[in-house]
Amino acid sequence: MAGMGRIPMINAYILINIRVGKIEPIVKALQKIEKLDSIAVVAGEYDVVVRLGVEQLEDLLEITDQIQMLEGIVKTNTQIIEKEIAV
Repeated sequence: MAGMGRIPMINAYILINIRVGKIEPIVKALQKIEKLDSIAVVAGEYDVVVRLGVEQLEDLLEITDQIQMLEGIVKTNTQIIEKEIAV
């Protein structure tokens, strides 16, 4: 998991739309991708939201490409975190 022993400079959420009936295999495939901090199955416009931390934008692009290549992914929307506020 990201964050273990290092502080990534870029944190982001990737919002994912998945084809009907493909959530379980997609989640299993996502669990194999390094640098993901969390995977959440959600209700609403998107089906899954992942949070990740990387050191460079190129790393974010590589992970986004890996996700988009998974069978059953319809589209992704990447949101880079500018500022995170603890409550």
